[in-house]
Amino acid sequence: MFKLSGLLAVLGLGFLLVALAVWPTESVGIERPALAERGRALFVAKGCVMCHRHHGLGELGPDRGALIGPDLSRYQPSPDFVRRWLREPGAIRPGTAMPDLDLSEDEITALIAFLGQAQPAPPAKLSQ
Repeated sequence: MFKLSGLLAVLGLGFLLVALAVWPTESVGIERPALAERGRALFVAKGCVMCHRHHGLGELGPDRGALIGPDLSRYQPSPDFVRRWLREPGAIRPGTAMPDLDLSEDEITALIAFLGQAQPAPPAKLSQ
């Protein structure tokens, strides 16, 4: 009985090690589309949509004429600049309306992936 349970434990450990060996990690590089989708979710969850428009949000994006922050739909950022900006906006532009969101490095990386995706313009609205 003990031999069978020991064998099953060793097999289970072996399967776990194989799964961990092929599991994607940050160091190997998470697929960009999945990372950008996380950034999209963060853009909404962290309240970026309150001040910024982004066509990648579809129906979730605000439809306002006046924005506090710039329209980020076609913004192709320098990742280094955006990383510094999101870490501490007031250090780059004192007095900015952009709040310090206390983002983790992983959150910043996801937001950069989202912002770096090319976004088509939304269809034009027909006026009546």
